[in-house]
Amino acid sequence: MLESRNNVQSTSADINQIPNTSLADSIQEIEKCPWYWGAISSRDAEHLLYDKPSGTFLIRDSESPNHIFALSHRTSTKTYHSRIPRHSGYYCLGGPHAMVRSTSLVELVKQIIECSKNNERTKILMHPSENTPMAETVSLIEPLDRIQMLPSLKYLCRLKIRQSLNDFRQVQSLPLPDSMKKYLSSKKYLLVHFSQWEEMERQNAERIKLQK
Repeated sequence: MLESRNNVQSTSADINQIPNTSLADSIQEIEKCPWYWGAISSRDAEHLLYDKPSGTFLIRDSESPNHIFALSHRTSTKTYHSRIPRHSGYYCLGGPHAMVRSTSLVELVKQIIECSKNNERTKILMHPSENTPMAETVSLIEPLDRIQMLPSLKYLCRLKIRQSLNDFRQVQSLPLPDSMKKYLSSKKYLLVHFSQWEEMERQNAERIKLQK
């Protein structure tokens, strides 16, 4: 049985057992992974996974202020989302007592894929759009690779510059035109052709407006 969302506070004993893993190091590590899509919304993730086979998934920034990362994955019928909690220094799916967990999110993803390939389905706490948490057992086998979207030289330059900075605010001190600083400062700098999705959203909004 999965733990309630409210039952996630660590006890003092748990705190003493927290692995000495820096959250900053964890974030730096995951940014290098092609299945991490950064600051995209659940709706963005649904667009990306819409026509993908069941078991395809991606990791993104969580929209919840109480979590850092979230998982979006495709089933045979729709895309679901789940926050990835960090209990006592361990990332996991399915609650603080989950069998599959790791101090490294990268290692957790590797374990989940391995379990799925061995037909060991992973129990996960889902958070659908109607905000009704429910337990699901899912198979996650195919990470959605953002690098396969044929990046442009402009994208590669932005990615390299951002990865060389300790803080994105350092962009403002670079000897570059304001337009370039704006491009470099984008929260969606990890994405390749995300502007295409944004343009599609804009056109859809205009079409709906005209129909009213």
